[in-house]
Amino acid sequence: MALTLAEFLLLPSVQQASPEVAVPPARLGAAVRWVHSSEIYEIGPLLSAGDLLLTTGLGLAGVDAGARRHWVRELAAQRVSAVAMELGRSLPDLPGEILDEATRHGLPLYVLRQVVPFIRISEEANGAILHADAPRLRLADQVVHEVHAALAAGGGTPAVVSC
Repeated sequence: MALTLAEFLLLPSVQQASPEVAVPPARLGAAVRWVHSSEIYEIGPLLSAGDLLLTTGLGLAGVDAGARRHWVRELAAQRVSAVAMELGRSLPDLPGEILDEATRHGLPLYVLRQVVPFIRISEEANGAILHADAPRLRLADQVVHEVHAALAAGGGTPAVVSC
């Protein structure tokens, strides 16, 4: 069971940031694999499908509209689950080209209106992701233990299959 975009938006730390939907997701039930924060312009290739990016846009403040569009296209190509952009000192307003390109590529985009340390959001979200994965990991560990026990007992393949 993964953290969904809908659940991410309901986390207390995210709620404190006063999130607003700029580009809605196709599905609020889409899974968030991991939450990252970064200000580097070249972050796209470093992310994976399902990742959610937190940013203030610092790496975008000094680039032109074409470069900002390219940044959005790279994130969409990686199939990140969403971008949450805190508006403020780096970008006081959401640049129109980011909104336009995110809409064009179906990249969910949220605007965060209040400053909340990204580490708080990341810890809360990634903790929820890990907590949701714990039962699956415990089951996998139990299965491996039982297979090893059956093999150590000398029963061979028939004993393993009967576990």
